[in-house]
Formats: sequence, structure tokens, C-alpha cells
Amino acid sequence: MKNNQDTSNIMPIDFIKDAQAAIKYLKTIPEVDSDKIIVIGHSEGASFLPYIVKDEKVAAAVALSPGLIEITDLMVYQIEYQINYLKKFNVDNSQNATIALLENLLVQLKEINNDMKNGKIDPDKVYLDYYKESYLIQWSELTKNTVEEFINMKVPLLIINGTQDLKTPYELLTEKENQLKQKKDLEIVYIENMGHELYRSDTGVFEDSVIDQIVNWLKKVL
Repeated sequence: MKNNQDTSNIMPIDFIKDAQAAIKYLKTIPEVDSDKIIVIGHSEGASFLPYIVKDEKVAAAVALSPGLIEITDLMVYQIEYQINYLKKFNVDNSQNATIALLENLLVQLKEINNDMKNGKIDPDKVYLDYYKESYLIQWSELTKNTVEEFINMKVPLLIINGTQDLKTPYELLTEKENQLKQKKDLEIVYIENMGHELYRSDTGVFEDSVIDQIVNWLKKVL
């Protein structure tokens, strides 16, 4: 953007290439131990970890709040989850407006998901006021087999999810846990009361135990 480049054509693969470029750059710095580079991804970045570390020599990877299913499936899943979550606490009807907004969004997302599954995404349309057709299609392709991609990673992997995550709910991880554990050098950690953005839902402050979990795990695997 500083070079006045057109950012409207950025694609998901560009994020992956940027991360790989960062790894390559770190290896050129004398004070960096190139045998102990760790890659940490959050949310979308966590889902892309298998592609980032592929063909890159790194020591380990950490996935924070990863999406584990195809992205348009996940969009539908997370909004349904959020609606059900809010309804539980809506005894005074204070969440009516938010629930209505989410229900309207859910209708759009189900239409997008259906179009994606049936190859009917419109190349001339911008979805959700932001995503180009080409971006959504590539994002979909990259997330179709996330669990399998995690299993096939050649480096130790730590997955951390919060129990108050409303975007990549921990229940989705528990559902996939047995399958993921085909990977022998995998560890899964659930942190109570942590939301998607790594803050505590009860205090609104950063969840420091995320760092402790990562450090303790790295001591075991490095």
C-alpha cells in the first residue's frame, strides 16, 4: 500500500507467500537460529499453516483458533452458533436487534455457501460487500481439507482454542479431535473463557496463559 499498489487484487495465496517470505528473511539474520523458527498462525492464518510451512524448514507450528472446515461452511456454522449463543441469554429481549441482523446475514451466507457448492459463484459480484468471487473460490479451495492438511504436516503442531470462541467454536475442534490425533506429534489445548481474539470473555483482557501454553509445549518438542 505504501507503494500505491492496488490491494483489491490480493488473494489468500498472497498471505501464504508473505509468511514464507518472512521465514526466508529470518534465516538470513545471523542472530536467528534458523533451526528453531516457529510459525504461529491465528484464525485464517492458522488454517493456512500447512501451506506456509510446506517446503520451508521450520521447527514447529502453533494454530490459534483455527477454522477446520471449508470457509463458506464455517461462515454458516459460526453465525448459526452465534445466534444460538445469544438466544440463550436473551431473556430480556436485549439481543433481539443483534439476532435479527445475524439471521439476515445467515440467509446471505447460506446462499453463498450453496452457490459455492454448486459452482454458481458470480464472477462479477462482490460478496458481503468485500469478497471478490476469485478470492472466495481460492479461500474455499485452501480450506476444503484443513484437518487432513494438519495431519500431514511434517512438524510438531500445537492447536489452542478458547471455550468462549464464537468464530471458530471449540465444539468444532472437539468434533475433529479424534481425527486430528492421527498426527502423533500433535497437542490440543482448550483454554477456559477465552474468546476468538485471545481475550478473556469475563474480563476482556488478553489471556496470558496462551503464551505459557506455547512456551511449555516448545520446551517439550524442541
